[in-house]
Amino acid sequence: MEGRVYVCSWKQTPAGFSVWVRSRPAVRAEGATFAAADEALWAEILAACGDGENVRQYDPPEPLDAKLEDFLSPRLVTVVGNAMARTINLNQLYDGGVCSECRSPRGPRTGARAQVADIESGSDGGFTNTFRFFSDAFVALLTPAERKLFEWRPIDRPEKRSRKPFVELIPLHPIAPVAVHGLPFDALVCRACGNQPPVSVASPGLPSNFICRDDLPRPEPGCFATVSISWGEIGFSFERWRKMIGKPGTRGLIAFDLGVVSGEQCERNPPRRGRDEA
Repeated sequence: MEGRVYVCSWKQTPAGFSVWVRSRPAVRAEGATFAAADEALWAEILAACGDGENVRQYDPPEPLDAKLEDFLSPRLVTVVGNAMARTINLNQLYDGGVCSECRSPRGPRTGARAQVADIESGSDGGFTNTFRFFSDAFVALLTPAERKLFEWRPIDRPEKRSRKPFVELIPLHPIAPVAVHGLPFDALVCRACGNQPPVSVASPGLPSNFICRDDLPRPEPGCFATVSISWGEIGFSFERWRKMIGKPGTRGLIAFDLGVVSGEQCERNPPRRGRDEA
């Protein structure tokens, strides 16, 4: 199977960095920089496991580039599953169905259960074109307070060969994403439905999504709800996620850095433009 997530570790050496797969320490690589060592480890995993789409998840987290420090305080991540799936009854899930062009929901979520097929095996989480889902084993790792931040709606699976239960992630009070002054962002408007997806910063080397520090609960949460593109997301402080890495229920899950900016830095209503203007 390709696209597996490998929990890896690293250390700094006199010559640069050494990185390795934690469950298979012999699968390791060296590099003058962390990025070079990580790229070399990708090749070693390919050679050892035949996985050309391998994803490396580092614990401890990879060293921060100086330009990232201001955007990663506090250090937050969103956790997603790597398994892709297909929704059979998509138009029943939202009032007004979904847009025929951008496929964004047209209205709030209905009470219908999602019917999902072709879930790739080997992961405790995944995604369709409008939502993310996780296994019951993942949900069991959360505290009662963390579970209450979301509705965990069971999904129906027509395949007879797999009975592994999954639930749809529905955030109840998500933190909205923001654009950042001085950074490029996408604020395209669909010409068919007028929907403007949540902004997504696409600057090389930076997180792909940001939230405003002022919107975080106090004290800073170990777990929270947010959104990205069309999906609800589950977020954690990195220290909370670190306690979960490698436990049953986290197979195939990936953590992505979530940028954090001050109120003065964020842009909540960026200029809109039609997709024809892109």
